Amino acid sequence: MKYTITRAHCRVPSEERAFEGWLEGSPTPEGRAKIRGEVARRRKNWAPSSEAWGQLRELERFVGKRVCIQF
Repeated sequence: MKYTITRAHCRVPSEERAFEGWLEGSPTPEGRAKIRGEVARRRKNWAPSSEAWGQLRELERFVGKRVCIQF
């Protein structure tokens, strides 16, 4: 049995990943503070989506079984 996760729907917003995907230049200190504030707000209000719950239910099939995780 094989299960592939292409997108982690249950990923909680975090400050560590706040600037992932930043392509050009560097944000100003005010810009960084604004982005961090937005991440904090999204993290506080985060709840699993229906897709996240679906992934969890799909993964339940593997609980109690030996699995191999590949990256």
